[in-house]
Amino acid sequence: MSGKTILIAVQGEGRGHMTQALTLYHLLKSEGKEICCMLVGGNPSRSQADFLRKQLPVPVVQVYSPFFVRRGDRGISLPATMIQLFWRIPDLFRSLRILHKLVQFHRPALIIQCYEPLVALYRITHAYPGKLLSVAHQYAFLHESFRFPKGYLLSRWLLKKYTKFTSFGADCMLAISLYPMDSSRIKQLQIIPPIIRPELLEMHSEQQSYMLVYLVNAGYLKDIQAWSKAHPEVEIHCFTDTSGLTTNMPSPGSAKTGLTVHGLDGRLFLEYLKGCRLLVSTAGFETVCEAVYLGKTCLVVPVEGHFEQYCNARDAEAIGVASAAWFDLDKARSLMDETSGVNQAFKAWVASCPSMISRIIAHLLSEEIGPAVDLSQRMQAIPGGAMEAVELMIPPARDVWQSLG
Repeated sequence: MSGKTILIAVQGEGRGHMTQALTLYHLLKSEGKEICCMLVGGNPSRSQADFLRKQLPVPVVQVYSPFFVRRGDRGISLPATMIQLFWRIPDLFRSLRILHKLVQFHRPALIIQCYEPLVALYRITHAYPGKLLSVAHQYAFLHESFRFPKGYLLSRWLLKKYTKFTSFGADCMLAISLYPMDSSRIKQLQIIPPIIRPELLEMHSEQQSYMLVYLVNAGYLKDIQAWSKAHPEVEIHCFTDTSGLTTNMPSPGSAKTGLTVHGLDGRLFLEYLKGCRLLVSTAGFETVCEAVYLGKTCLVVPVEGHFEQYCNARDAEAIGVASAAWFDLDKARSLMDETSGVNQAFKAWVASCPSMISRIIAHLLSEEIGPAVDLSQRMQAIPGGAMEAVELMIPPARDVWQSLG
């Protein structure tokens, strides 16, 4: 191991985890830590890593790892996602080989993974002697007091199992939460506040008259255009992925509509978030946290077929920081007259985040690094049914690995 060197691996679908990883990078650098590189997993046909390359001086390596396959332009398809995973197993092992080469070259004392499953697979298949820290809001789902929506038993079971898998071998799991929780029975699990980017912490919120809309993809854009034509007096700024967009976008200042469409731009979005009257957003955790920090009224809309986003929306609604609904701009307009005000308890909770993370990472780096654990010992740590499933996968996985050289 090379002293205090840290490698960060981040799940690159959506920008929430990447924004967290970027904030973690700057926090660690401010304390003199050495970050060797950042690995971004996801769909390699999309340029997620460009978002980080523009802002980081260290190498950013993009590789394939499992990602959600879209259903149309509004939701996701779990069957298609599973087919994609099995079809691209050779790509998965190529990604593992790249990660292994990065670890061999940089010899990091600590890997921080932001919900990236490739790191869990690496821990199973390779003898890595360093420390592993898992960071994501999804780890709050493992806490026994987290309030899941009623029903959805299979979806809940699958989400918890997958989340637990991504943290395989972790010395510590940091579960990002909107609110504090009691200590968990899982000894590695610690609840921490939202990791909010510094530029937003320095902003002063304003209350202008426009509605801000953020969409993961442009699936609802035609609905927004139609509603805007019927209500041209309402000023709307919509941020979405405009790549490959075929629908006609209204130009700024159009006399027939109050809608302006923007491509994804993190800094410009923050400027509009600072001044909006209301945020209508898909139920990404980080966007909701940023809006709550600025005291904005929120309407959160889960991506269709995305149970995790449904949990995020209901959790935010349950503690009174947002309203949750399927896409409904009439309801959104009715909320524009409401004022949330700055939640001082939430701001105090967020303010405690940097010191908590610094203390945990310092503790991990101060611990003696033990010997690498061989494959048979690592397999014994996998419980019951999961162990049987891995035993079935290992022989063909080894064949694929060998075929890749």
